[in-house]
Amino acid sequence: RKLCTRLRWSTARRRGSGLTNVGNTCFLNAVLQCLTYTASLAEVALDDLEDGRNEYAYQNKRKRSTWHSNGQNNCNFSKNLQSIILSHIKTQILGRNDKESGHRSQRRSTKPKSVVRAIKRVWPSFHLGTQEDAHECLRTIVEGMHQVQLMQAGMSKDDIGPLSETTMMHRIFGGHTRSQLKCNECGYQSNTFESCMDLSIEVSSSKKRKTKSIEDALHQYTKVETLDEDNKWFCEKCQRKVKAKKQITIRSPPLNLVLHLKRFTVFGRKKRNHVKFQEKLYLDDYTSEKSEERSNENYKSGKESNKRERNSTSFKHEYELYGVIVHWGCSMAAGHYSCCIKNSNDVWYEMDDDEVRQVGLQEVLKLNAYMLFYRR
Repeated sequence: RKLCTRLRWSTARRRGSGLTNVGNTCFLNAVLQCLTYTASLAEVALDDLEDGRNEYAYQNKRKRSTWHSNGQNNCNFSKNLQSIILSHIKTQILGRNDKESGHRSQRRSTKPKSVVRAIKRVWPSFHLGTQEDAHECLRTIVEGMHQVQLMQAGMSKDDIGPLSETTMMHRIFGGHTRSQLKCNECGYQSNTFESCMDLSIEVSSSKKRKTKSIEDALHQYTKVETLDEDNKWFCEKCQRKVKAKKQITIRSPPLNLVLHLKRFTVFGRKKRNHVKFQEKLYLDDYTSEKSEERSNENYKSGKESNKRERNSTSFKHEYELYGVIVHWGCSMAAGHYSCCIKNSNDVWYEMDDDEVRQVGLQEVLKLNAYMLFYRR
């Protein structure tokens, strides 16, 4: 529990290798790299909770391991998605041992064959050579690992509720949103809470309105919507259809926030406008707590409250960027994925399949992001 809630690296290390494209798997490579450099998940992989080995024991065992001609490790790992992903992350971070010297070697690239085989078992529509969506790939891996942990605890993989939200993956990526409906006449409220592992936010690219920044997109995601005319809401207190206000807010911000920018239309065409994002992101304005403050009469009209708001410099929900996935191309059916990650030594790298190069933060911030990874 302590490891998966850790937000910073315990040790600074060299960056890992690139990943070989084994058949239009650029979307998978980009997702795997961002998961590898999610410190909360990586620290669990490095500690290896499955059998209690630490990093020193892991390296020593790898010295004694033999390798088949096809390059697969002969270690006795459990053949489920969780153990394979954690093993991949650990290998990427620690490197492989040279068979003769036993020392850590820096390979130019790694073939994620074991991950591909594991994903095929949980993602039936996935086929090598077919371009897939990086966001769908991430959700498949995160949800798949979450389900493995539920089954290991003796639960159904489809269980929902508070107990199902205690898995490692939910503690790392999980949060909650609140959908609130409020009657305009009597003030009655209906709240629905939903667990989520990432947030999908709209990107507008029309002539009338273009999404300019992540803050702009989050503002649209949490804005108040009026339900009236043919879209009136049935109020349980008034016992009739009434005008109402609907708003979605972030109830419980996650430790690691994944933002998916909805750049593709229902016809698969891409919205290519640049959406500005920064190294720091503050979620306070989009939380349920802030929404309650705004609805309070004293907050709206009180001069002391306004003065306190202007003078406040503290933020409860401050996030730092550590990963960006980019889609290159004009449609969902074609194109290429790459990513940029922030290594444990605070250096940024572009990971484009097997090509890896160091980049600066300003170069990262100019990218047309498809997915953004933030940590508290």
